[in-house]
Amino acid sequence: MATYDTSDIRKGLKFMMDGSPYTVVEFQFVKPGKGAAFTRTKMKNLLSGAVLERNFRSGEKLEEANVEIKTMQYLYKDADSFVFMDTLYRQIGGKQDATVYGDFGLALTVMTTVISKRHPHQVTIDAGNKALLRPTDEVKGCPEVTVENQGAEYGILKDGDKDFKLGERVELYPSNLDMSTNVYDRYYVARGEQIVDVWPIMGRSGAAQR
Repeated sequence: MATYDTSDIRKGLKFMMDGSPYTVVEFQFVKPGKGAAFTRTKMKNLLSGAVLERNFRSGEKLEEANVEIKTMQYLYKDADSFVFMDTLYRQIGGKQDATVYGDFGLALTVMTTVISKRHPHQVTIDAGNKALLRPTDEVKGCPEVTVENQGAEYGILKDGDKDFKLGERVELYPSNLDMSTNVYDRYYVARGEQIVDVWPIMGRSGAAQR
């Protein structure tokens, strides 16, 4: 396992101490008039949530924590367990590409519209928290575009080199198919660019939506 020097201490650094993983919350390098320099560190125990402070002397070594950070979607509570879904499931890889699952194309998209363009390389769409917009959603055909929430009704696309136009329709691949389906009343079935059928969603909860 790798080690860190005190000069590597930064916010978010994860390391082992006394057999438990910690993450740095705050830090300050201190060089007193007398004595050796040290780094005053506030850190959080990743298992218990306890926050404590400790001074690390310059040159002191810290063991790297074997911690993997992943974005997960909470699904439901089952007895004493909490069930999550990995919203980055496509990164399991496939037969043709070890990094992205692409053995077959994704079938479900959410259609949105660009309704505002006030900042360079950024547009607002008419889908937000109510449409279960997630930062892990993907723009169809534009994997470089990032998705952000802007509130209940709206979301943001940071388009990089993609020049979205006002009124342009944008399709999003939702992170969680089951939850996204629950906020709509029907599927529009497309073959290419043509709508060939409409399937009502009979099992959703709440009042009817358009």
